[in-house]
Amino acid sequence: MSVTYYKPNPCYVLKGYKVEGNILKVFLKRKDGDKFCAQVIVKEELNLPEEEARNVSKVKVFTERGLWQVFERR
Repeated sequence: MSVTYYKPNPCYVLKGYKVEGNILKVFLKRKDGDKFCAQVIVKEELNLPEEEARNVSKVKVFTERGLWQVFERR
């Protein structure tokens, strides 16, 4: 089952994730070598085991600078 999250631009890639209770924490890192990147928010999907994905109600997205956004899952 997949959970949708957003990232600040296409130059970020998934570094890792952690599920804590009903919160999915997504950790992103910027691709090496990308100095210029369009400032466009990109929608991504992360496949999780069904039991974890069903319980997620909040998604926190982190970049190397810290917490970027918090999204409520509907």
